[in-house]
Amino acid sequence: EIQLGTYMNQYSTLNFVDDFDGKTIDITNGVTITSSPDYTFTNSHFTVNANGVTINNLNIVNTDNSDSSAIFVNAKNNVNINNNHITVTKTTSGTTYAIELNGTSNSVINSNTIVVNAYPQAKQWINTSATNYIGIVKVSGIVVDDSDYVDVTYNDITVTNSTETGYSTSTFEGITIRNESTYVSARNNDIDVSNANYTYGITIEKSDRCNATYITIALSSENYVC
Repeated sequence: EIQLGTYMNQYSTLNFVDDFDGKTIDITNGVTITSSPDYTFTNSHFTVNANGVTINNLNIVNTDNSDSSAIFVNAKNNVNINNNHITVTKTTSGTTYAIELNGTSNSVINSNTIVVNAYPQAKQWINTSATNYIGIVKVSGIVVDDSDYVDVTYNDITVTNSTETGYSTSTFEGITIRNESTYVSARNNDIDVSNANYTYGITIEKSDRCNATYITIALSSENYVC
């Protein structure tokens, strides 16, 4: 595990100029993480545990069948994730996301190229009370969960299967907005979702004042597209 931020302040920029393999990178201060397309993070996962973090120009290629997202923002704010190339390929069941925000506000996911090749699996429904439930999709390009004032813009997202086997009720989503998120705006994204029984370009569930505009969506499915 690499911890970034212990000896840095919020104005620091860390520019990676080499390839990295099998790293878990914990960002604990509001730094900027950047690199060049010439270098690749393989089977590596970034966790944002600080406000004011920027992650841009990274090339991430994960095939390690991990349940961890390539980039996970853990209840931190003012995070910018821009101009990254992220490919996640997984041949086993379990959560398969490229970018996941949980409990985040005032953040931007912009101009990323995302490819998710996932094991086909069903969406789960979890009761949070006697009268309330939330849907938990296992496969999505971008997930915004319980977050406020997030812009998801100009991303190119492809979600498809990594294997022909899997659940007969498999569900894939391009962008997922859920669980009491508010003021999330998904604009000008290009989304292609295919090869699941149920395919969705964008879902907005149990959330308020969220919108999706100027989206290009291509879907194919055996049963249902939306």
